[in-house]
Amino acid sequence: ALVKYPDTWRMAQPDVPAHGDLFDVPEGSAEFSQVSRRLVAAMRGPQGCSGFGVRLLQLQRVQNDLLWRRYYHERAETKRRNGDANEKFLWMSSGDTDPGVVVRNEHGFDPTYYEKKSYGSGAYFAEWPLYSHAWRPCEASRFHAGQAGHLIILAQVALGEVKDYGS
Repeated sequence: ALVKYPDTWRMAQPDVPAHGDLFDVPEGSAEFSQVSRRLVAAMRGPQGCSGFGVRLLQLQRVQNDLLWRRYYHERAETKRRNGDANEKFLWMSSGDTDPGVVVRNEHGFDPTYYEKKSYGSGAYFAEWPLYSHAWRPCEASRFHAGQAGHLIILAQVALGEVKDYGS
């Protein structure tokens, strides 16, 4: 196969992902447990934060074949150029934009959805979910009537070469 899909993806047949964008991940699954542990650990944030009693209520996996193929090849090109794709799982809150709209966009994280921040318009990702949540909270009830909690995106990101511009 030219592209290796994540092991967690539903497949219609070998090397052909099931059609759809968002798939509910069962609460008892290994994938749900892994993301839940990652969220709880990351909500503790930098040393000294408490974690705020966070728990994962629901998990949906984005399964967009076109975007995955683009990402897969761009990640390989980044690795070829830099020797390392510097791939990370990072958190992002979509604020006033429905996360469903964000993850279904054919161009991926389209910066035109977001208001201008310190470094300009863009899709801002963070190592700690608390940063994304604090700067741009996304209340679940705003997009899903009667649903409690907040919505946040965990994205697999190939950073390539990064620079720290300070605070």
